[in-house]
Amino acid sequence: MRHVTQRIRRNCEGRHGTRQEARLGHAGTEGLLLGAKEVQEALCAPASQRIGNFAIASAIVPARHVSGDFVATFEQNGSWFLALGDLMGKGLPAAMWLTHVLDLLRRSCEIGQTLPGIMQSLNREMYRSRVGVPLTSLFLARLGPITSGMTYSCGGCPPAFLLASGQTVTMLESGGPILGAVDEASYSSATIELGLHDTLLVASDGITEVHQDASFELRPDRVAHNLKFTAGESAVSIVQSLLARVRAASPTISDDLSLMAVQRVA
Repeated sequence: MRHVTQRIRRNCEGRHGTRQEARLGHAGTEGLLLGAKEVQEALCAPASQRIGNFAIASAIVPARHVSGDFVATFEQNGSWFLALGDLMGKGLPAAMWLTHVLDLLRRSCEIGQTLPGIMQSLNREMYRSRVGVPLTSLFLARLGPITSGMTYSCGGCPPAFLLASGQTVTMLESGGPILGAVDEASYSSATIELGLHDTLLVASDGITEVHQDASFELRPDRVAHNLKFTAGESAVSIVQSLLARVRAASPTISDDLSLMAVQRVA
């Protein structure tokens, strides 16, 4: 009987130890996710900011705790750069590359070359990287904060949209392939002029490829159609309105979502 009692006690202790290990493992994972989220928030643009004549709003909605998407705004050599990127993958594995990719982006912008040159340099750096940087789609714009002009380039991302105050929507598609896929890829750029209250909207493919069923897709042309009803609203309102439409169409988010609206307000 004593041997049986001892065996039962050892089994109970073993199960207790397993539960403790599981709790510690869960706590460690939660701490890792929280740390990754804090790093992402520190590196990415605030939800709302003012840069010269422009109001900028952004939002990132992760599919799995933390996102592989990013929105960044930073000043370099007297110009402001605005970027929305989408790293291939989801969750923590994609988010862990965020610091490295943003560092590559900033260093490419330091050189002071044209926007296509920046995109080509960044693409080459990512393609030749020895650490296996994930493929990244990127919208990159150079903004003159006290002017009305903006030069942009799209690398493997959905078209951006220029929403005029007169409720007209233009799709912006100049650019090239996704970054890191082709060594000597070439990129184009275009310059646009924003009138007062005109808004540029950039969205990741998580926004434009939301599916509720086989017959539903929020394609770029449908995004443009939805945007016509938001002309004249603030940049923050436009971002919130489109996110609300996406959530209504697909309550379960299966891909990271990111949006950036840039509106001329002066």
